[in-house]
Amino acid sequence: MFQVDKEAGLNDVVSYNNYLCMLDGARIIKNEKNRKIVQAFLPNSKEVFCKLYYQSGLFPLLRRLLVGSRAAHQHNQNLKFYKTGFATPKSLGYICRRVGFLKWEYFQACEYISGSMTLSKALSGDSRLTNQGRSALLADLSNLVARFHGNNWVHGDLKLNNILLSDGELYFVDLDRFGFSYKRMVPERDLGRLLVGLSETGLNSQEISEFYRQYCEAYGVAGHEYIKKVAPWIDRFQKKHKEKYNIHPSKVLNCCACKKGIGSHDKNGLNILLLRRRDAKYTFKLLENVAGEINIDRYYLSRSQQKCLDGYLQNFNLKEYDRIVIDLKWSLIRFQTKALKNINGLVIYEHDACQNFMPSSRYYKKFQRFYRKLPRARIICSGWRSTERLQKMGFSVDFVPKYYDDISLSNMGVNRDIGYAFIGTLKNKIYKKERRC
Repeated sequence: MFQVDKEAGLNDVVSYNNYLCMLDGARIIKNEKNRKIVQAFLPNSKEVFCKLYYQSGLFPLLRRLLVGSRAAHQHNQNLKFYKTGFATPKSLGYICRRVGFLKWEYFQACEYISGSMTLSKALSGDSRLTNQGRSALLADLSNLVARFHGNNWVHGDLKLNNILLSDGELYFVDLDRFGFSYKRMVPERDLGRLLVGLSETGLNSQEISEFYRQYCEAYGVAGHEYIKKVAPWIDRFQKKHKEKYNIHPSKVLNCCACKKGIGSHDKNGLNILLLRRRDAKYTFKLLENVAGEINIDRYYLSRSQQKCLDGYLQNFNLKEYDRIVIDLKWSLIRFQTKALKNINGLVIYEHDACQNFMPSSRYYKKFQRFYRKLPRARIICSGWRSTERLQKMGFSVDFVPKYYDDISLSNMGVNRDIGYAFIGTLKNKIYKKERRC
């Protein structure tokens, strides 16, 4: 039985004879008792990466009948991961063949990434990577893993040998355990495994701490609080590696990162926690322009994190901040007043409050109901008329134009031939009425 991806144009690979031809002269990469990894060529000269598994006994037979073979599982996992948009060598197909009584042979092939190397090799001391290149690579890795976890996915075995580097792009491989996060398989486990791997390549604690800081900022968690969840996994993997590989544990995060907290605050300044939606299409110039005078910790939340603010905010010690500014999608937080009402110094940046006054909008009068449940909150509104109306209702509202942003708007120095202009989208039917303002 051979199953291939029809889109791959490999319909000529349909027989076991072709499979044998592929293995004839293949370069063996790893050879173990029940597994072999080789680099081979298809009959159409396409280079592929192949895994061969050998199993025997009754239990593997029952497993194959109930949940499929290991090769089939890897093939399906790979195609599922491929659809997420993250880079991985695409699986081309698999073979399951009986070779004796209760003995089976499995074969799975995927695309071969030319010129690739494992991240373990790229970051090792033997690599030609410069210090600057290594820092850039670690920054890319931290952002990639944070985006991956931000979508509520986990790899399950995120070690450096399961990440390939080719032409500056990172590829995930060995996706047997890939899936959505759940109780036994959490992002903290992935991160702990990765940090231990980085420490074993010879990177110093300062470089690893910077990687961790960048990950926390991209993932949207407070580093000095999140380390409490990651540390047990670090200890677990270090103990396992010492027993299995005789690798003596090294310092993963420096003491400053663990005890004082990454991004620690200046008690003499104003400390602000800024929580923004990850897909925001504008910059928050209101705070950026005063960033030199105050301390701002910025975190960017995915949709799943915005839907569960109560659990997300547990990653922070909110007493350390003078203001907690949230710029999140209102439709995702409108029913989470319980998590927000007791926060001291809460500031909500709102640019859709005009829908509160539009009878045709499904959010008509719902913004004001939301704000009444948050008596401690202050509101920054991007609409002047909406600000006036909310102030008359008794809310603490200040007006700041939405596009206080020299990146989105600039003075072109030409004569203006219009009296008024609408800044916003007309794709939404509700906002078309704004043209009358």
